[in-house]
Amino acid sequence: MLENRSGASAHPSLREALGFWWKLGWISFGGTATHLAIMHSELVEKRRWIDSDDFFNALSHCMLLPGPEAQQLAIYIGWKLHGKPGRFMAGTLFVLPSTAILRGLGLLYARYGTVWWVSILFRMLKPIVVALVLRALLQIGRRALRSRLQWFAAIASFLALTLFQIPLPWIMGMIVAMRVILGLLQRLKGIDRSTSEEETVGYAPGAVLWRIMRVVGGCTALGSLPLLLLGIYGRDFPFWIRLSAFFTQTAFVTIGGS
Repeated sequence: MLENRSGASAHPSLREALGFWWKLGWISFGGTATHLAIMHSELVEKRRWIDSDDFFNALSHCMLLPGPEAQQLAIYIGWKLHGKPGRFMAGTLFVLPSTAILRGLGLLYARYGTVWWVSILFRMLKPIVVALVLRALLQIGRRALRSRLQWFAAIASFLALTLFQIPLPWIMGMIVAMRVILGLLQRLKGIDRSTSEEETVGYAPGAVLWRIMRVVGGCTALGSLPLLLLGIYGRDFPFWIRLSAFFTQTAFVTIGGS
C-alpha cells in the first residue's frame, strides 16, 4: 500500500480510476445525494483512495460553487489522484453514461408516454428516487456531522430554509461569520487548533493572471464550440442562442446543489 497526499492508504492506477468513474456514471441513480453517498462509500471507506476529511472539505468547497457539486467533486478527486488527465476523464465519464440513459428515457417518454404501462413505470420511479435520496442524505449526514455545533448549524439551516424562506446565500454567510467569530474567540482563549500541513506554491501576480486567462479562454472556447457547430449545421440558430444563454445564467446562480 502506498501513502498518498490525502492520508488515504491506497493509490489507484489511472486505469482503475477510469473504471470506477465509468461505473459510477451507470449506477448512481437518485441524483446528487446518491452520487455523494456512493463516492464516499466507494472512495473513502472501501477503496481508501482519499481521506474522509479531505473528501468533506472538498465537498464543502464544491457546495459553495455554482453548478453540479457532485461532478465538481469527481473532477477534484480525479485531479488529486492523477492530475490533469484524471481531472478531465473523471468529469467526462461522470456524465456520459447518464447522458445516454437520459436520452433513452426521454425518447421512451416522448413516444410512448401516454401508454399505460409506460406511465405506470415513470410513476413508480418517483418513490424509488425519494427513498434513494433520503437514504443517501442519512448516510452522508452521519459521517459529515461530527459535533454538536455542526448538528446545530444543519438543523438551523434546514429550518431557516423551509420555515422562514431565508435565501441560501444569507444562511451560508451567517454560518461562515459564526465560524469566524468562534475561531477568533478560541484564539483569544489561547486554544490551539491542529492544522494539517500542506505544500503551498507561490505564483507571481502575472503568472496568476495568465493562468486565469487561460482557464477562462479555454472554457469559453469549449462552450462556444457546440454553438458554432449548430450555427453551421443546425436550424433555428436564435433558439439555440436563447437556450444556451438561459442555462449559462442558471449555471452561475445554482449554488447549493440540485
